[in-house]
Amino acid sequence: MQIQVGNSTLPVSLTSFTAAWKGKAAELRWATAFEIDNSHFVVERSFDGSAFRAVGRVAGAGTTSGATTNYRFDDPTPVPAGSSRLYYRLRQVDFSGADVLSGVRAITVSGLTNTLAAVVLPNPTIGSATVRFVSATTAPVRLEVFNMIGRRVLLKVVAAQDGQMEIPLPEAAAWKAGVYQISISQNQQRQVVRLVRR
Repeated sequence: MQIQVGNSTLPVSLTSFTAAWKGKAAELRWATAFEIDNSHFVVERSFDGSAFRAVGRVAGAGTTSGATTNYRFDDPTPVPAGSSRLYYRLRQVDFSGADVLSGVRAITVSGLTNTLAAVVLPNPTIGSATVRFVSATTAPVRLEVFNMIGRRVLLKVVAAQDGQMEIPLPEAAAWKAGVYQISISQNQQRQVVRLVRR
């Protein structure tokens, strides 16, 4: 089936689009029968099936004819504790900038633990760093950083929103080299991650 927007036909024939939960990540697969000037696909995700945000980009094949082109995207982005459903869609973009959305695919999430699933990047760092996590509520997030002798060197309490969040740590650029423990807590959830400052 050819994708259409209004009376205009976009130059991509999307023949399949599936999404499935594979252990700790969502696996998306799709295929096209032909493409003309296809720049890329943007993968968009939602926790409620309504508010979507981009989580990845996959390059298109440009122009193909008479051959199936297969695509795959694995989304390892942390999922909020308590979430049981994820929703995905594709935004196809051609070289002219025109775009069109696919249908939505919903998947059931399983095997998650009650954690914020936080990561700190880059790690190790020689300067600043960023803590990335997924919030399931709008409750404030408390972030504490402790040095190697257990002394607290930083405390931040930030407002939260549903979905993926980032807390920048420009203060890390001034810390001495060593290993730091970063504690992130929200409601009854708490996680400690390690940061190496070189």
